[in-house]
Amino acid sequence: MNGVLLLEDPAAAQGRVIDTFFEALAADQGERAVGVVLSGMGTDGTLGIQAIKEHFGLVLVQDPQTAEYPSMPASAASTQLADDVLPAEDLAPSLYQRLTRRQTLRVEDLMQDGQAGVPLQKILRLVRVKTGHDFSNYKRSTLIRRIDRRMRNHRLENIGQYMRFLQDVPQEIDALFQDFTINVTSFFRDPEAFGDLKEHLRTYVLTQKQDLDMVRVWVVGCATGEEAYSVAIVLHELMDELRSERTFKVQVFASDIDALAIEKARYGLYPADIAYVVSPERLAFAFEEKDGGYQVRAAIRESVIFALHNTFGDPPFTRLDLLCCRNMLIYLKAELQRQIMTIFHYALRPGGCCFWGPVKRPALTATCSGP
Repeated sequence: MNGVLLLEDPAAAQGRVIDTFFEALAADQGERAVGVVLSGMGTDGTLGIQAIKEHFGLVLVQDPQTAEYPSMPASAASTQLADDVLPAEDLAPSLYQRLTRRQTLRVEDLMQDGQAGVPLQKILRLVRVKTGHDFSNYKRSTLIRRIDRRMRNHRLENIGQYMRFLQDVPQEIDALFQDFTINVTSFFRDPEAFGDLKEHLRTYVLTQKQDLDMVRVWVVGCATGEEAYSVAIVLHELMDELRSERTFKVQVFASDIDALAIEKARYGLYPADIAYVVSPERLAFAFEEKDGGYQVRAAIRESVIFALHNTFGDPPFTRLDLLCCRNMLIYLKAELQRQIMTIFHYALRPGGCCFWGPVKRPALTATCSGP
């Protein structure tokens, strides 16, 4: 906290000492945070590095093949969030090189009179042509951070070198696209917010719609599916709890522009360390042990439809009782935020609910798509 390491009772971390430390470090230091995962047993640290990346920090991981105890670095590397996966002896030089690089990417390198300069326009055009996705209305600061991260990875000193690299190595365009759409998510993020959501939905089901037969949900920017399944689990719990009073079905539409993330989400298989954030009761209710991890039970998976979908260009899902958009808006410029709010307003039924993230807005907002 405030740059000072504070010690607490390790029992308070509930077996997640490294995760707890990394999460606190990310919250306190933001993009200055660096997490390094070395040889060790278990998976502690994997969730923590996700918090570091969400705050634009740096993650270095020891190559599991060089580790005496490979499970911890292997789990961290499997997230594909590490900036470098290297033998232990190469990690310190990598960190030193990154932090002492003579020139880092500056806003002036990509911006001109408050608008995207020629280099940024060319980079975004290359991404659009290769992937079909337009990032021109994303926040410039976010795009610049991600481009700078790729330049650091390749030890490139200026934007001209990176533009030539993009043209010579087309695979780098795909890698940059993955960085633009970095997928950092987890089950039941902000547990108190999910508790509020469940109680709101309980009231909604019991009082808002006497003719209720199906609750329709859209989870925007679902990444690898954890949030969509979290919402589906909450609704399936309510189905069981309210069975004697009201019967209904659940249909969750979960969308993202990242095909790889959607493919993983559909399978619904997650590592064993989700047991640190999912309660034993919910693990038993919603998951089955499989391949050393946990797979979402078939009944819940079948209620979630994952779709490759561009929120800004494709027709929205409609007649929604609940719309979840928890962290995507923070990456968008104000103009695009206004545009997407119009889309959301149209998509919701009268009395429908929006579930926001915790950044500068309430987690839960009742809204209405009627007059």
